[in-house]
Order: sequence, then C-alpha cells, then structure tokens
Amino acid sequence: MVVAQSCYTTDVREISFTPIAVRQLQRLPKTGRTAILEGIQTHLVEADPAKTTRNKFRLRRPSEHADFELRLGQWRVFYRVLEADVIIALVGKKEGNRLLIDGEEFVL
Repeated sequence: MVVAQSCYTTDVREISFTPIAVRQLQRLPKTGRTAILEGIQTHLVEADPAKTTRNKFRLRRPSEHADFELRLGQWRVFYRVLEADVIIALVGKKEGNRLLIDGEEFVL
C-alpha cells in the first residue's frame, strides 16, 4: 500500500564567474561579497534566473557584457543565461546615477 508519493523536480544550474567578475568580487568589502553571493543563491540558483522580478530583469539595451541585471541594494550583478548555466560577467556598485566597476565609472 502506497501512503504518499512525492515527486520533486530540481533544476540544477551551474553558476560560473568570468575571471573579471572573480577579480571584481574579490576587491569588494566582505559585507558586499556576502550580500552578492547570498543574492546569487536566492535569485539565480533557487529561482528562475531569466524570470523578471523587481530586482532581476533583462537589460533594455543590448550589451556585449551581459543580458540580465540583478540588483542587490547598492550592488549590481550582470549575467547571461545559457540553458541551465548562469555566467556572472560583471559585479559593480551603484552610486547615485553612476555604475562603478573596478572603481571606475562604467557604461554598459
């Protein structure tokens, strides 16, 4: 006799960082790194990385660097989704209306 049958499906996503993104992440303060890594886990691993939400969306203008942006407070994560893989391309900080990547103003 079968009392209960559970069926779980899990999407296995591989998160990878470009060498540039790794360098950018390492240069951030520990609190920033922690916030970004927790945000990536929450928004890109545990949820659909391509689904638009308040903090996660496709870029309006095409960029050679990334297709999506994840906003985590003052931090910005730019990434691409390729089937089951998520590639983190850039990590930066928003100050007012300026995006700073590697401490320099950056335009996508």
